[in-house]
Amino acid sequence: MDAEVFSKLDTGMEGCEPYSGGTFVVFHWEKNEVCWQVEIDGATGFCWREGLLCINMLRSSELLVLDGYGHEIRRISHMHLNDLHTVVATRSGFLLTSSGTDSIVEIDQQGSLLYEWCALDHGYQYLSNGQERQLKRSLDQRYMHYPTSGHTTHI
Repeated sequence: MDAEVFSKLDTGMEGCEPYSGGTFVVFHWEKNEVCWQVEIDGATGFCWREGLLCINMLRSSELLVLDGYGHEIRRISHMHLNDLHTVVATRSGFLLTSSGTDSIVEIDQQGSLLYEWCALDHGYQYLSNGQERQLKRSLDQRYMHYPTSGHTTHI
């Protein structure tokens, strides 16, 4: 990106280049070709469940569910999700790391909360600078921005 153009952008993150996301690519090794691809909003976790590909959308805090051809089937989310990293299919739904809230969350396939473990409740309430982290859980966490330096564990 041209430095002059970049300097005119209001990123809200002083000294940081705006995040541009990336691409999740399904590649056929024998044919040496891309089968399909989908734009994603950051580094991501993914898993397969019942023949569907489930991809964490890091910044929008939702799970994108695709068929084997890259077509969107649905999106799953919950108000406690923020800065998603890892996803694992469980018997009941999905276990996700919600790094923005220092939590591990299990949701079902409709997005209902099944389980939540928050590091702040288990001895990890202090930031690296010694301040206690304040997290208002009644807020919809999908719309909150917590820089990594504001996480106590960054699960």
